[in-house]
Amino acid sequence: MVAENLLRELKASQIVELETCVRCGACSEVCPVYEQDKSIIAVPALKLQELRKIIGKDVSIMGLISSTSKVNLKELRKAAEAAYLCTLCGRCWIGCIIGIRNRELREVLRSMIYKAGYIPEPLKNIDELLMKYKNPYGSNERLEWLKKLDFQVPVNVKGSDILYFVGCTSAIREPNIAKSTVHILRSVGENWTIMNNEWCCGSTWISLGNMDAAKNFAERNVKEIESLNIEKVVVSCAECYRMFKWEYPELNVNYNFEVLHISELINKYLNEGKLKINKRIIKKITYHDPCSLSRLGGIINEPRNVLRQIIPREAEFHYLVEMPENKMNTYCCGGGAFLEFIHPELTLKIAEHRLNQASKVEAEILVSACPICKITFTNAANKINKNIKVYDITELVAENISVSPQ
Repeated sequence: MVAENLLRELKASQIVELETCVRCGACSEVCPVYEQDKSIIAVPALKLQELRKIIGKDVSIMGLISSTSKVNLKELRKAAEAAYLCTLCGRCWIGCIIGIRNRELREVLRSMIYKAGYIPEPLKNIDELLMKYKNPYGSNERLEWLKKLDFQVPVNVKGSDILYFVGCTSAIREPNIAKSTVHILRSVGENWTIMNNEWCCGSTWISLGNMDAAKNFAERNVKEIESLNIEKVVVSCAECYRMFKWEYPELNVNYNFEVLHISELINKYLNEGKLKINKRIIKKITYHDPCSLSRLGGIINEPRNVLRQIIPREAEFHYLVEMPENKMNTYCCGGGAFLEFIHPELTLKIAEHRLNQASKVEAEILVSACPICKITFTNAANKINKNIKVYDITELVAENISVSPQ
């Protein structure tokens, strides 16, 4: 039964949270999807109501004695609409006056919808691509970006200090981020390597609702990494960081290496004097915190510390400007959890709102630390003719350093 499967996935604390929500609507005040969509089904608290309905139908006393109380097709479709009208950015948790982790409950709802076979039609193809190609883009050219480098990249080198886990989006959609990252690693003479057989970190599986596949991919990635005797894994994708750092342990997938986001490593290199900025940018820069890196990942200061090294030190407060809704309270880019595949116009509106915030602080450059954020903002800026340059933090750093002889 649908609800019995659902209950098996819910933790005791989540059942308490489900019953604790009084539907006050405070979460809707901070939800980017609701702010731009305004439909009732977009209210985070009402998505929890869909969960409660399904559980009550199948396992309540009335559900057990009345066949008419069973979950029907219409209710499943409504639950699916509610579950996937979301970027899983976690901002509803910040807005909730009692701290209900609505996002995690949304993942459980997606898992239930996935198992029932009612994921939105546009996502069914992604499910097939992940199964076949181990990435959501259906590409066999995960290492194609290596061919455009003028140096040999170490691949599968056992005993390296650092493994750069490139990630699907950096490798396939935003290869300049991958190239910029290895440029930085090479410039400090780091003992590093990449793998030639990466699989998706599993974030896309969680967004779809297939927790079993997410765990399977996580276990496989950890096994491959540990076979190389790696000390540290560095990622340039905020989603990869959240998965390795927080979701893998939640999936009971443990590992014996350290996980770092590239912004942490760059900050360390700059502080130790291993990395030198050879020119400074005389333009106003604003930093967009990726949800999975800041609110869901805990990395806030390191990217800002890096950017302070790139602008004129004597005029830091003039050239590094903060948008409203930053750090833990960051506003979503709109590109997460496949929202763009189902509601592209809504993703555009969310991204446009953020770009307008950047314009209001007179930023000429918007920097983020996630390839998905970069893609989403770049596409939106082009569509609405917004005159602002969008960079990943690795690109901005790589452009302003020189490679030391190796």
